[in-house]
Amino acid sequence: MTPHSPGSRPPRLIASRRKPWSRRSAPTGARGLSRAEAHRRLEQYGPNQLKSAPETPWWRRLLEQFQNFLVIILLVATVISMAEWLLQDPRETRLPYEAIVILAIVVLNALLGFFQEARAENVRCAR
Repeated sequence: MTPHSPGSRPPRLIASRRKPWSRRSAPTGARGLSRAEAHRRLEQYGPNQLKSAPETPWWRRLLEQFQNFLVIILLVATVISMAEWLLQDPRETRLPYEAIVILAIVVLNALLGFFQEARAENVRCAR
């Protein structure tokens, strides 16, 4: 029988004899800290805010769009299509249309993802 099976007893929780942290840290009244204590803590610890991470440069965010596995497969397909076009003895077309189309899809996908993420980041920062 496991400790959590229906027929077993639940484990007993041991109550802590210590006071909760909020009661141990500093004396507070029923209304919270006094103005003097709040000012002292503000001077000592600074404002109660999280430090933001440094902003990622735009070019790095754009390059991150090309780190998807499927995008890498499409880039490899572009290289293979271009190599196949270059190795054709009598070339069927003047330009490697397949490679151009695949590359255009990859670039448009990256730009769309980049602008969507930038817009979402702006909305997040505005709140």
